[in-house]
Amino acid sequence: MHPTFTIREKILLGTIAGYLLLNQGFVQLRIPPVGKGVPIGELVLVFAFVSINIPKIAVRLNRVLWLLPLLLWWIYGICRSLLGMPEYGMWALRDASQVIDSLFLVLGFTLALNAAKLDRLFHFFCGIMFVGAIYGLSFPAGKFLANYSPHIMAAGGYSIPIVFSYINTCTLEITAAVMLLLVKTPYAKGNMRYVWIALFLGAAIGLGQSRTVYAQIILVLFLLLLFQRKTFVKWTAVISVALLLILLVSASGTGMQGRLGKVSLDFVSKHFESVSGTSEDQALSGSAGGIALRLGWWKKIGKELNRSPENLIFGLGYGMPLVNYSLGGGVVVREPHNSFISVLARLGLLGAFFWISMQFTLFWTWWSGFNLARRRGWTVDAMRLLVMMIFCSIILVGIVGEDMLEKPFYAVPYYFFWGVIVAYVSHVRVVAARGPATCEGQAPPEAQFEQIGRGREILS
Repeated sequence: MHPTFTIREKILLGTIAGYLLLNQGFVQLRIPPVGKGVPIGELVLVFAFVSINIPKIAVRLNRVLWLLPLLLWWIYGICRSLLGMPEYGMWALRDASQVIDSLFLVLGFTLALNAAKLDRLFHFFCGIMFVGAIYGLSFPAGKFLANYSPHIMAAGGYSIPIVFSYINTCTLEITAAVMLLLVKTPYAKGNMRYVWIALFLGAAIGLGQSRTVYAQIILVLFLLLLFQRKTFVKWTAVISVALLLILLVSASGTGMQGRLGKVSLDFVSKHFESVSGTSEDQALSGSAGGIALRLGWWKKIGKELNRSPENLIFGLGYGMPLVNYSLGGGVVVREPHNSFISVLARLGLLGAFFWISMQFTLFWTWWSGFNLARRRGWTVDAMRLLVMMIFCSIILVGIVGEDMLEKPFYAVPYYFFWGVIVAYVSHVRVVAARGPATCEGQAPPEAQFEQIGRGREILS
């Protein structure tokens, strides 16, 4: 009998699904729904923390990874935001969103501590990625469909649709493609999965039209070459098919529009070249100019940090905009479109050191579990760990040119699934310590999870 999630766990998973599928529309859902309400995600975070045994969870976390960098990041970041509240009010907490959202790591870890639920939890991950990728294929009709979506007034005073916003769908499409390539799922079997992979990658490249997407796909290529060479050639081949699909759409004369212009290989090529900061194509001049704009922001922040040793070590703090730039409708751009520079600017070298140490600890913990599972022949578990790590890496590489971790619909799932990864590694270690090595094919995935669950009894 498969274990079921409790009401509290279903609410938490529904929150993660809301962030992933509805992105900015879900972020704006709050209580009360008008004015300066409390976001639903933060309410769920608070109630979830109230219902868990934090000291006990901290002890279990510390058994798997080096907890000190995480504690220093949370304590320093939260204290720094509280110091900014007397002068800047709630903006100080709002700007510290990554620190707050990173607490979802604890919730992901807590939920995945129940080894019997790991299989269902991973299928939830796969299901959300697949649904999100399918949803992303509706992008060409997105503006039309958004007219029929409920709208909500954002805190900045502008209205946004709750449904049919596609900010993070490229991330879901690339992750879904990786998932279909590496693990068996009920969503697409046999050669049909390659059709879906090509569609998802074609949509991410042709419709997403983002330099971040190009970097993410190249990153996946590198990670597969590093950790799963058997699928490296397949990934390369599917990318070729995806580019062929873009060529066919362009040749069909439909004039399908992507995020910035018409879907075509010529556009993709010129857009990729615009990473230099210049473009002769008028349609891409604004996109190319965005690089120079970002560099200007980063240089200005560097000058502010170098004004005094105190600024350099402890940062500028939370509450004030780091960027003096406004979009249409008076929307202020507060962050410099680079999450690491945001951390450095807000928390200084000290906070940046804590952040880097935390990320290193998480990836090192993943590597230890992945390597152990691979050595023991637990290929199913190794591939699941690899897929979740690639999802996190896809988001992390995006912080170079975007403020991804300042957006809850990226940061919350990022840290939540890191918590799941850490718990998964814990289970793998316990089973490895209790029994002899097993070979791939000796037992189906469900049986492997039952084995992990039995080995996990001492910690549950």
